Amino acid sequence: MSYKNKTVFALKWVSGMQAYIFLSRFIINLILAKLLLPEDFGLVAIVVIITEVLTAVADLGFNAAIIQKKEISKGDINTAFLLNTVLSLFLTIAVFFSASLISGFYNDIRLEPLIQLLSIILFVRAITSVQIAIADRNLNFKKVVLITGIAITVSSIVKVVLAFLDFEAKSIVIGEIVNHSIISILFWITTTWKPSLKFVNKDSFKKLFSFGSKIMLTNTLSLISQKIDILLIGKLVSASLVGIYSFSFMLSTVLAAFINAIVRRVIFPSFSRIQENDKNIQTLYLDAVKFISIISVPASVGLFFIAPEFVKLFLKTEWNEAVIIIQILSIFGISNSLGGVLWGQVLKAKGRPAMVLIMTIIRLISLTIFIFIGSNWGIIGIATSVAIYGWIFRFVYQHIINKIIKISMLDYLKALKNTTLASITMATVLFFIRLLNNSIFINDIFLFVIIIVAGILSYGFIHWTFFKSDIKKIISTIKK
Repeated sequence: MSYKNKTVFALKWVSGMQAYIFLSRFIINLILAKLLLPEDFGLVAIVVIITEVLTAVADLGFNAAIIQKKEISKGDINTAFLLNTVLSLFLTIAVFFSASLISGFYNDIRLEPLIQLLSIILFVRAITSVQIAIADRNLNFKKVVLITGIAITVSSIVKVVLAFLDFEAKSIVIGEIVNHSIISILFWITTTWKPSLKFVNKDSFKKLFSFGSKIMLTNTLSLISQKIDILLIGKLVSASLVGIYSFSFMLSTVLAAFINAIVRRVIFPSFSRIQENDKNIQTLYLDAVKFISIISVPASVGLFFIAPEFVKLFLKTEWNEAVIIIQILSIFGISNSLGGVLWGQVLKAKGRPAMVLIMTIIRLISLTIFIFIGSNWGIIGIATSVAIYGWIFRFVYQHIINKIIKISMLDYLKALKNTTLASITMATVLFFIRLLNNSIFINDIFLFVIIIVAGILSYGFIHWTFFKSDIKKIISTIKK
């Protein structure tokens, strides 16, 4: 099977997996928001960030190296497994015993038991990371999809049941532990490869570390830069406000994250296989940008207009402050829907991890400055600064990617032209609906439905009438 056909086949399975994860997590988060308070989400958000950062460190970038290398040996795989496992075990122990210091930094003793519980995930994820990397390298996503689906289903049930039983923030943490434990167990049961110390060697370590160390540092800094807003809010304000912000950010970027996850999971291995063919990379990249924007941009536009009714109908009154934050961050979501995730995948696939690292450092410094300035106006200021940053640096990064894969900014903008015109039309229609509502006061439920239907119809009409080829191309790809 050609890599093109493998990519399409992989896209089908990854799309199914991400769709299920998207829907299940979205629904579960809404249910949990009804059962839990914003402060519960805030406490978990801080703990999860700490765990994700340390997981990136424990990985050492070896998984990305395994996927990117044209040829891998038994030595590469076993060396990566041993080092990941040892380092993750050390970090798990270190985090467990330093939980009190971290909770002291945030002046909230409720964080300590949550950090100690979630530290277990560091080790659980590490002992399965190589198996997942091998599956990703071979575009064997059917297996990943089935295992992930089972884990998500069981862990979601656990979260809801524990939330009903008043476990508060621990219900989410325990659910995450169950999720990763099931994935680990099923991968070990179904994978024929088993680790062997006799294949571990220095040469493999040097090769993996040469590429992976830059990826590890990049991933770590990238995670910190992506979550620096929550880390700052957690230090400066209450856990409740952290929860409102983190939930709003999730809601505002969830569909873009869903589409990005599909494309990112398939694009990196695919780019890596054709890394020397600039023409193929150009075509694949621009198609990916178009695909992401067609679906994600209108979702962010629609969320901006529907946020007030969404919060009223689906959340507790404690979440009312989230409306303005959701609207501001939906503007950031639009910028993130213009192919923002692809720059790192392209550079890694082209074997340019140093460039990824440099750009990530620039992003971390820049975003930190933006957030510090915005923090003078509270959460609204931080949300606004994040949105401004997203739009400025979307085009800064795009300029760099254009040079790497040899396309012009005009090529990039052409890929977004149809989506932009259709989204502007959609926004105009929804604006006049809200304007009309100010005069006749439509029922919240009725208005909620009207906005959704009007948004879909107006956007779909423009695309189907004037840009039918884009829709046909997406449908054709899905059918294949």
